[in-house]
Amino acid sequence: MRRAGSRKKRVTLVRDVMGPLVATVSPETSLEEAAEVFASREVLGAPVVDGSGRPVGALTEVDLLLLIRREFSGLPRFRFITWRARVQNLLRFLDRRRPELAARVRTRLRAAKVGEIVERDRPIAGPDDAFGPVGRYMFDTKTTLVPVVEGGRVVGVVGYDAVIRVVYQGLGEATSG
Repeated sequence: MRRAGSRKKRVTLVRDVMGPLVATVSPETSLEEAAEVFASREVLGAPVVDGSGRPVGALTEVDLLLLIRREFSGLPRFRFITWRARVQNLLRFLDRRRPELAARVRTRLRAAKVGEIVERDRPIAGPDDAFGPVGRYMFDTKTTLVPVVEGGRVVGVVGYDAVIRVVYQGLGEATSG
């Protein structure tokens, strides 16, 4: 029985907050090509799918930046590795300040394939899953992208911006009642 004036709380589903599938990359895609796809499509990552379109994992700009940071010494301090960071911005910075280092980074990104670094055990979500556990996982692990899979195919993504949006909306509801 509900009290007068009380509202039944609806569970937020992944489908309520997921974004469209804008890009995918394959395990055979070079890291340089992946960074170019992210920049041209204005996304911060993409699901990795095999030749039949089945999800293999996900790759993000942060994954690429952390790889660069791990493998190259002499880089400026990475205070800007956030969920909005871009490999292309780092390369432009290095082109101006350390062109020889920029060339080495580009060579590495050109030679390496997505399949070599992709997190294959990254969780996926279904559109009808409750968003709470997905958002909590993303927040706790600083994961910036979770593929949304239905019928064995990627149908969308949950980005870190969705976590922020849901929290912000929840704060608004909490203060308005």
